[in-house]
Amino acid sequence: MAAMTGYLASGEPQRAKALWTQYEDRIRGAAKPVFRLLRCHAERGTQGEVNAAACAAAFAAYAEG
Repeated sequence: MAAMTGYLASGEPQRAKALWTQYEDRIRGAAKPVFRLLRCHAERGTQGEVNAAACAAAFAAYAEG
């Protein structure tokens, strides 16, 4: 979590995404909202925008009604 946050803060989302891809199956609690949020920000497009549809899907289980 700390490494992903550091890469995102330093403007290197592709490195955060690479960490996620490499360690996702070994992260205890990977489905928790904090990891979903980090993953959303790590999956930025070429212009730095967050993929809103992917983030919405990641948090759909937490949406009301």
